[in-house]
Amino acid sequence: WSRPDGSRAYAGSNASEYFAELTMWYFGTHGEFVDRASCTPPPGPGGLAAYDPEGFALLAAIYSGTHPALADADPPSTRLPPLEAGGG
Repeated sequence: WSRPDGSRAYAGSNASEYFAELTMWYFGTHGEFVDRASCTPPPGPGGLAAYDPEGFALLAAIYSGTHPALADADPPSTRLPPLEAGGG
């Protein structure tokens, strides 16, 4: 991500920051605007999808559980029923 003046946005500093910034945008908050004057990209998943379609697709696959890298992940844990009060 580069700003209009050519400087790199914080999300462009390394892979971890890119993932963190995209995650904020994906869930509707916002990190650093690439272009503060025009508020680009707009907050929320629609703004991210329009600005960075590949980043949006990656996060959508990860957070929906359909990314191929998640195929071998442990299945979700099973919730245990709550303990009854006074039970020993």
